[in-house]
Amino acid sequence: MQIFMEYKVNDDYVVDYERLIPHIKEAMKQFEVWNYRTYKAFDQPNLFVEMFEVTNQQEYEYVKSSRRNENDPVFGKLAPLITKPLANMNCWAFIEQKENN
Repeated sequence: MQIFMEYKVNDDYVVDYERLIPHIKEAMKQFEVWNYRTYKAFDQPNLFVEMFEVTNQQEYEYVKSSRRNENDPVFGKLAPLITKPLANMNCWAFIEQKENN
């Protein structure tokens, strides 16, 4: 299951975000995720995406709720940096479409 977490960082906080993201990456190790990567949009200023994979829906829901928790000592630090409430951060799960043989 491929997960995308997407958010826009306020112009005034991009440097703070860039300092925070290594801590987020480290904190993600507490979950059962793999292939964790971060991307900055090419054509949309300050738009960032974190991509990673999880095994199942239960782990996805757990990661999503943890990442949206403003009281989390690491993930909560993202709240003042992004343009919308942390609880509304875009988070999508996709399952690979396989061909039927």
